[in-house]
Amino acid sequence: MHLPATSTLTGFLLGITCVAQQWCVPGATWHYSADPSIQGYTKYVYTGDTLLDGVTGNVIRYSSNDGPFINARYITRAENDVIYIYQDFPEWEISFWDTLIWFGAEPGDRWDNLTYIDHSCECPYTVVDTGHVEVDGVQLRTVDTEDLCCFGAQPRRFTERIGWDQDPFTCPISVACIPSLRCYSDNEISLETGIVPYCQMIVGLEEKFTPPSWSIIPEFDGHIRFQGLDPQRSQWIRLVDPSGRTALNIPLPPGDATINISSLANGSYVVQAFGNQALPPLLWMKY
Repeated sequence: MHLPATSTLTGFLLGITCVAQQWCVPGATWHYSADPSIQGYTKYVYTGDTLLDGVTGNVIRYSSNDGPFINARYITRAENDVIYIYQDFPEWEISFWDTLIWFGAEPGDRWDNLTYIDHSCECPYTVVDTGHVEVDGVQLRTVDTEDLCCFGAQPRRFTERIGWDQDPFTCPISVACIPSLRCYSDNEISLETGIVPYCQMIVGLEEKFTPPSWSIIPEFDGHIRFQGLDPQRSQWIRLVDPSGRTALNIPLPPGDATINISSLANGSYVVQAFGNQALPPLLWMKY
């Protein structure tokens, strides 16, 4: 069975907010280890609900220990064993509810999730096993998948209520594809994975700082130039403002390392590069 990447919303939707034992339980908080180049951890917190496209979505805000991503957010919702995420591509005037996790899937089932690199790029998840784990006396369903976007069919585990054992929303191409969930807690249960001694540890044995492998050099004609990108490979460059909105998302052909940012408002942006390289995000300030 193949679950489509998007859902068609019809009728009046009731009772999907924070489905018990499934997703966005009151008090839900996640700590994930950050990319080693920016150190520390990323914290996600379910902060409440909002009305979006006529349905109720769960607002999950995130921040890092050093603050670059403060106020950014994701919006999700649960319906019929599926967790949806609201995808927004303003440069193409496209927005829709996309499948994030399918907890009702069985081995052999699959679903697609559109990446934020390109609205035509799908990452397929194929279910290879299911099971249950017990956390603080609560039985939670697990779904093990293979993801072809993650450097070649790497295993990924999704756990009901807790979510993904890696960063829950980061595009698979941009992460190291290894378990990075440190801790999960809500008003009823808590889980520590033990990959670091405590949830908010800044630098651990597996988190030694290394300089970023790429950088941004400002030009004087309304452009910025990237240093450290592979000139033989194409890239997608995405800039995200402090509200979490995509401010710019454009292709960068092989050999091209410059983009025009004259249309952007002054302020801070998270800059992401996607392609065949796994690059950490950068924090950049336009003056």
